[in-house]
Amino acid sequence: MLEAASRLIERDGLDALNTNRIAELAGVSIGSLYQYFPDKHALLAALARREIAAVSQQVLAVLAGPAPAAPGDRVRAIVRAVFGVFGARSQVQRQLLERALGPGTALPGNMTHGLITALLSGAGVTTHDGGRRQLTTIEAFVLTQAFAGVVRAALIHLPEPKDRQAIEEALVRLVLGFFAGAGAPGAPARQSAP
Repeated sequence: MLEAASRLIERDGLDALNTNRIAELAGVSIGSLYQYFPDKHALLAALARREIAAVSQQVLAVLAGPAPAAPGDRVRAIVRAVFGVFGARSQVQRQLLERALGPGTALPGNMTHGLITALLSGAGVTTHDGGRRQLTTIEAFVLTQAFAGVVRAALIHLPEPKDRQAIEEALVRLVLGFFAGAGAPGAPARQSAP
């Protein structure tokens, strides 16, 4: 059913989507569709969760992966994973993403933020020099939300490829600067970064 909905959105647009057309293309009765999705909005939310889960898995894998070769490599890998998954999507899928990532949504993006915050403050990440770096829960929360906010805005506003490169570099500077200054006020700067 989700695949049928995706094909219909791609072909006819988000506004033309309805449950009868989805059921017909999926080869199921409308009653069967309603057993899983009470309405079109529930189905759109499931599609959005699927999109966000795909990129979330990649982000978490990068965070938990081996040490980066150079400072900022992990950040670049995360940004490229996100832009790679969503950057090639059609305009209609971008509209779906915009709805999913908009303010006030309670989709897996918020769950992922919690997982990333927990990873950064619990297990930490491996730094380019092979060490482990942990943030406090508050530091991890602030960094995760700041990073996600920039990425969300970039995806919604669809920057040109050249602009994405500049956004990537700005995010690398943001994260490296954050890690360098993380810790208690007045604490010496830390040199290792993801």
